[in-house]
Parts: sequence; C-alpha cells; structure tokens
Amino acid sequence: MSSFASFKISDNELMSKVTPESIVRAAVEMNTQAADALFISCTAIRAVEVIERIEQQIRKPVVTAVQALFWQRLRLAGYEKAIPGYGRLMRL
Repeated sequence: MSSFASFKISDNELMSKVTPESIVRAAVEMNTQAADALFISCTAIRAVEVIERIEQQIRKPVVTAVQALFWQRLRLAGYEKAIPGYGRLMRL
C-alpha cells in the first residue's frame, strides 16, 4: 500500500525554507502501518538532517532523494563504509 502527501510548493527556493520540524511532523503524519518505508522526494527540501529522527519515530527506513543520490555516488566511487547519522540506507 502506498500514499502520497505534498507541501504543495512548486518553487524550489520556497521549498528550501520548509523547516526540519515541519518535515518531521509531516513524515510522522504520513506514516501508515501498511508501508514498509517512507520516501521523501525533492532535492530542495531539508530532509537529510532529520532522517534519523523520523526513522526513530516511525520505526521504518526513510529514504530521501538527496540521501539516495549520495549513497549511489559513494558506491560508484567504491566507498562502502557506513556513514552514521543519515539513516539506515547510509549504514548499509
């Protein structure tokens, strides 16, 4: 099962002003029992800094667009060590 929510902001500059607290609140509200994980899209949103907090609260993996890009680039470069503080994905 999946669901979708949005801050309904189309301007990247305005999106970057969404506070980390607002991101955490929205993520917790969007959490459903049926979901295995939470994906936060958009490279302008400041979700990377709150991934760990969200994971602790919803007890599921959280993947953000920026985090996934970092993970892929590091793997392509041959770096495979865990990076704490940025969610479960970065510890794989």
